[in-house]
Amino acid sequence: MHTQLSKMDVIYNRAQITIIAGCGDGPEYGLPGVTNKPRQWQKTVDIGKHKIFVVPPDLHLLAVQSSWMTRAWTFQEAIFSRRRLIFTDQQVFLDCEEYCFLETILTERQSDADIPNNEMWTSFGTFHFAHLASGLLCLDDIGRLIEEYANRKLTHQSDILKGILGIFGAFEARFANLEFTNYWGLPLLPYAQFRNLTDYENYKWRTGLLYSFRWHSTVPCDRRLDFLSWSWVGWKGQTSYALFKDWTADPTVTVKIEMKRDDRVWQESFDDFMSVKASMKFLTPTLIVDAWTLKLRFVHLPNGPPKSWILGSIFNRGGGYYVQTRLEPVEFAPLALDLRMDPNETSRLTDEEWECVVIGFDDGVSDLVGHSVVMVCGWDGDIARRIGLVCLNRTVESSGAWRTPKIPLTKTWKTGIRIM
Repeated sequence: MHTQLSKMDVIYNRAQITIIAGCGDGPEYGLPGVTNKPRQWQKTVDIGKHKIFVVPPDLHLLAVQSSWMTRAWTFQEAIFSRRRLIFTDQQVFLDCEEYCFLETILTERQSDADIPNNEMWTSFGTFHFAHLASGLLCLDDIGRLIEEYANRKLTHQSDILKGILGIFGAFEARFANLEFTNYWGLPLLPYAQFRNLTDYENYKWRTGLLYSFRWHSTVPCDRRLDFLSWSWVGWKGQTSYALFKDWTADPTVTVKIEMKRDDRVWQESFDDFMSVKASMKFLTPTLIVDAWTLKLRFVHLPNGPPKSWILGSIFNRGGGYYVQTRLEPVEFAPLALDLRMDPNETSRLTDEEWECVVIGFDDGVSDLVGHSVVMVCGWDGDIARRIGLVCLNRTVESSGAWRTPKIPLTKTWKTGIRIM
């Protein structure tokens, strides 16, 4: 079953046609006009020598209203199928890479080649890169595909990773020369920035993992408790990969993974595990990390900093939680909060210090604490669970002046951090 799930890109792409139920709330609804479910006939009226037609709803409108477009499991069939035969209550559409053929008198859609950048919304509404079905992938696509997939609905939350394996399989085949893979849903690429260094092989995978932590939830959301907190698969809601691109993973961080077989538990180097492509049979979602940590305290600004402007334009500058990083002029770094908290929990953000794990540095400046990119964690003993991300150098200021140094922050080296 796992092998088939990871090949869904190939299965859909090699199919002559994919039949899609574009109406109803589930499979029991049937295909209008084929099963016992009748179609809605197109109404006409004759006025003299003229025949007036009632034009069925546009396919875009039907898409917005369909359950099919909201489901996670249907995402891969939409983007990899070369031809889609779509049944709706009003009519049948044949949607292919070049045209969309309709049963009504509406004209066919123009060719994808006429659309700027060769990108478009397909007739059936799913964000579609016209080159995907042809196998012409680019690395930037993976983040945008994850963003759309993560916002779709699942009946069984345990299927969150299974439903995207075909997309990862397509990228792993296309970028095998770059050793592209995924680890618990995080797109993983050996860290190219260090490729020319002599000891690159010793830390290429762990720095790639740290860089893949750059995702964040666009709004606070709930956890998938059976999954890990450090990957987007552990969260129910909108995910963004558009931010946090221009920073450097910290190569001094060491990462081990925890393995378990029956009662035996052991650790392996993440780099060694990925290099030999070891079996994931005994793999647990726990990371054991040695890294620098910072203690931060947050403030809640309901309307955002007054008269603020954003350096780096990372986050919405409205209300939320911030770290004050400069006294005068007042300067704040916004928190990208993943975890939805109830009122009793949110008070902890401002009442307590939060120990955060440094995973990298903005602008490649590794000797300044103020340039740190940190994973904000909630702690239960030695176990850390991610709740958000902060880039201390991407700040919101109350004025454009730069007069006083930033608030001093002390970093501490900590070993054996268990991130789950």
